[in-house]
Amino acid sequence: MTVEAEITKELFNIKTISSAKKLFFSNNEVFSIDHELPIRLFKTKNETINLELIVRRTNGNNIFEFAQPIGYYRIQKGLFKTTIEITIIKQFENALDYLISNNLIDTSIKVNKLSFIE
Repeated sequence: MTVEAEITKELFNIKTISSAKKLFFSNNEVFSIDHELPIRLFKTKNETINLELIVRRTNGNNIFEFAQPIGYYRIQKGLFKTTIEITIIKQFENALDYLISNNLIDTSIKVNKLSFIE
């Protein structure tokens, strides 16, 4: 499995989804995911929860650290249950297709694909 597929798979992890729901209903803005890779959940002002990879780059003596979005959760609280849908960015679509075709993720969750061109 590629690194992109492993990161994408984390979007569908039951614990990650549960943490996203908890973050959505809390006053917190950030939640760190216990994973081999530096991944976090970030609550945006648009009522979504981003799954982000923390990336570190160096340029000479300068170190830059930034959050690379993988996708985001949109959570809607209904009368009887809370629903969730995932939107994944273009860079991880091939990994998503691989995970779906190999039955490595739960396909009952609605997934949207997001392109920066759209």
